[in-house]
Amino acid sequence: MRILYVEDHHDTAHALKKLLGLQGYFIDLAYSAAEARALHSHSPYDMLLIDLGLPDEHGGSLLRTLKRMADAKSIAFTGYAFPGDADEAREDGFDAFVAKPATFDQVLAAIHNVAGTVAAPGSGPISLKPDLRPASNVDAHAASPALGG
Repeated sequence: MRILYVEDHHDTAHALKKLLGLQGYFIDLAYSAAEARALHSHSPYDMLLIDLGLPDEHGGSLLRTLKRMADAKSIAFTGYAFPGDADEAREDGFDAFVAKPATFDQVLAAIHNVAGTVAAPGSGPISLKPDLRPASNVDAHAASPALGG
């Protein structure tokens, strides 16, 4: 599966790219909305993993633009976890909402759920449509470090 990960925090982006790559995913990174549009226009992706707080555009606005180019499953992966943010993400068209910091297992579970594949063992809770309220990122069984920036 090809995933476009749009994240302005470079350390988070590189860590998650490496971890997902070890799981067999092909990940391209974009550090801004402009980079994401350029990458997606040349070769559409199966899934979009988008930070909502990008430096040049809100992630929800970016998602609407990218989906006009080519439809793809999508996950909001963001530090914005205030009341109403998950509802806004649903209105923007996201299929899932994962609040940072999150464990790798939580991110992987969101990808599996949105893609309709089997979730990884020990995956933490996530929120999916139609109810996108942010899930608790406290998971006593999670063995992976938190990702987020």
